[in-house]
Amino acid sequence: MVDGIDGSGKRTIVEAMREAMESKGKKCFDVGEWCKLHHELPTAEQMREASVIIGVEPTYAWTGAAIRYEMVREGREYHPRDIANAFALDRLVLYKRCYLPALERGATVLAERGVSSSIIYQPAADASITLEEILSLTGNAMAMRHAPDHLIVASLDPIIAMDRLTRRANKQDEHIYEKEAFLRLLNERYTSDWFRELFTSHGTKLHFLNSNKTINDVRSDAKILCLSLLEK
Repeated sequence: MVDGIDGSGKRTIVEAMREAMESKGKKCFDVGEWCKLHHELPTAEQMREASVIIGVEPTYAWTGAAIRYEMVREGREYHPRDIANAFALDRLVLYKRCYLPALERGATVLAERGVSSSIIYQPAADASITLEEILSLTGNAMAMRHAPDHLIVASLDPIIAMDRLTRRANKQDEHIYEKEAFLRLLNERYTSDWFRELFTSHGTKLHFLNSNKTINDVRSDAKILCLSLLEK
């Protein structure tokens, strides 16, 4: 699972790791790209030939599409608790339909964002939402029962992240989370002891990948890390 604040380079890292896996002869299936084309999540049968499943949250279908194009857009005014529930529901369907069947047959899942994002973002958006509440939601509880073997957090100064976000050529609408003060709060949570302890207690190994570098350097570091994990 690859995570981090908005603008930290998660997609760059995932794409580099995909290239590293393909260089080892692994066939990848991109769930996000499938959703964009077909407007639904793929079935286990449609992914059966892939040894690596590449996922992204929120998804681009069903509840995930509602989150992306409606709920987290500036000015929509959905309560953070409703957004938290939507993320958990999207995650529940993604795991049941895609991730768990893939894992059961021995495939690798490479996920861009996941339950770690909900643990960080939703309580930060509204202090009345507790960690216990987030973890009790069905989709989140399922994801923690299947916690990632490795969680890679892209590490970047929020000021640089904001600069990257404002310079994105394909940016069409402002995201409610893309504020410097909020990104600073998120960064503090990602680097906190309690966050590390929560995942290590579930058997997850955390890796912090410095994304305050050129794109080529970040891609190189991501490939090296990916290949080292494949060898273990």
